[in-house]
Amino acid sequence: MDTKEDILKKAKRLRKELTPHIGRTSLEVFDDIIKEVVKLRKLIPKEDKRSLKALKIHFDSIWAEYPEKKGKHAAWGHFKAQVKTDDDVANIRKALVNYKADMIKVRAVHQERPWLHGSTWFNHRWEDFIDYQAPDKLEAVRTIEKVEPLKREDFVQPADLKKLVKDFNHKLKSAPRASNKFVEPIK
Repeated sequence: MDTKEDILKKAKRLRKELTPHIGRTSLEVFDDIIKEVVKLRKLIPKEDKRSLKALKIHFDSIWAEYPEKKGKHAAWGHFKAQVKTDDDVANIRKALVNYKADMIKVRAVHQERPWLHGSTWFNHRWEDFIDYQAPDKLEAVRTIEKVEPLKREDFVQPADLKKLVKDFNHKLKSAPRASNKFVEPIK
């Protein structure tokens, strides 16, 4: 708990901080605040710039190995947001190796299978390939059970349809009404 002296010191400090702002417009005060924020930013990012450069180096080396080089700017944004440690970089490298190996197997069978754009793959899709084990054998054609062709008898014939509508309307008219709801007969 603060003593009376501590409270008085805080009050004097606040008075000193607020005194320069008396009689100034809010825009002038806002400009001063922005200047202070800029000063603080200049002090802090020096280490962040170094780590950002290191991240960029890692990203560029991984991007050089990535087969579908589309969406580099978005991929860089995803990379920056997701990579927090060196283990994350190692996992992305491992995932890329697994993804390329899987796609080589898949494309040997399914030529039309496209590579993911870089922006898509770096947007958390790489996480699917960290511990991915590709199947040993890929089948080129999926087996489909033999389906017998439909016969003319399988469809409702127009004459039968008229009879079905007539029977429905007859049942509808003769059915007891449990409520005030009325159902129109089919015409």
